[in-house]
Amino acid sequence: MLLYLLLMIVSFGSAVACSIIFYNWHITATNALSTITRYPVLLSPTHVIYMIVFILYAFMAYWIWQQYKHQHTLYQKRALYFSLAMVIQALLYIAWHKENLTYMLLLQVLLIAIAYLLYRTYPKRDYQWTGRLPLSLYFGWSSVSLLFILEFIFVYHNFHGFGLSRPFWAIGLLTLGAIMALYIRYRYDDIAFIIPFTLNYIGIAIHLQFDEMLVTAVTLFLTGSMLVGMMYFQPKQQE
Repeated sequence: MLLYLLLMIVSFGSAVACSIIFYNWHITATNALSTITRYPVLLSPTHVIYMIVFILYAFMAYWIWQQYKHQHTLYQKRALYFSLAMVIQALLYIAWHKENLTYMLLLQVLLIAIAYLLYRTYPKRDYQWTGRLPLSLYFGWSSVSLLFILEFIFVYHNFHGFGLSRPFWAIGLLTLGAIMALYIRYRYDDIAFIIPFTLNYIGIAIHLQFDEMLVTAVTLFLTGSMLVGMMYFQPKQQE
């Protein structure tokens, strides 16, 4: 069992180290946040939102320790899923620095898939910090990040969206993200999954302010819709 704990710690440490480099150090000409700023991506939240990932990592560190303390039949399976997700996360940071968009997209989709498999090892209505809750936040953070990566790819390649405007595509991605968040909340009775979406959407509205009034208005509307859904959606009664 110590081997699985060591595997989780090493992979987690690699992801944290890469994230520190990603946000603060210069591997290429600029650091990652400077790279993001260079492109007019509408779905980029204000920079303070990116720092939330370090709070999330603190929750994940606590989860690792609790998993080791309260081992059960799924401990090994969860350790392997978690370690794989952290390795992919570290590789994703590296791809970001290299601005390798193809690998970024593929790694992000793979990360979401692994995070979902890890997430599904828990039953519904598990609201414990020692259980599904940190994974819900991480799964939500990974999912909402995909929206940004998709628009970043559109902007990077100067994709004109079949004649549709950039604000239209941004609104479409925002709506898709809100639907995803509300579906997970309803299907898996998971309030925490919506939190990264709402924080990112608020960050997007703050970043845009009045430069893109329509996108800002839709973002705030969808944020309100997710908050209502988080509080009042009745989960599907099964399992």
